[in-house]
Amino acid sequence: MKILLSAVFIFFLVFFLSCRSGDTPPRKYLIHKDSLITILVDLHIVYSIQSTLEFKRLSEEFDSIDLYSKVFDKHNVTRAAFDSTIAYYSKHPEDLITIYDGVIMKLTMMQDSLKVDR
Repeated sequence: MKILLSAVFIFFLVFFLSCRSGDTPPRKYLIHKDSLITILVDLHIVYSIQSTLEFKRLSEEFDSIDLYSKVFDKHNVTRAAFDSTIAYYSKHPEDLITIYDGVIMKLTMMQDSLKVDR
């Protein structure tokens, strides 16, 4: 699971760093760090689910396009606000590392709670 988390982290980090914008939004338009951590946790879970063979088999039966927008809707965040926030933090890697430390901690706690329940 740690390898999967590391791979997902690297994928998203490279993806978001490659999407940099020259303009940095004012801080008041950024998604708060705690909310961003929760959103990123949900996005990584969706990404992991989409990567499973079972999901690929089931997705043939329904339209699975743009599940990420459901995450943004759940958190009352627009894709533009999310993209602007990620663009900002990609220019502030020390903050992004702190955010992803929170993401990894939450995902690890979720994984550990599943082990206890078994």
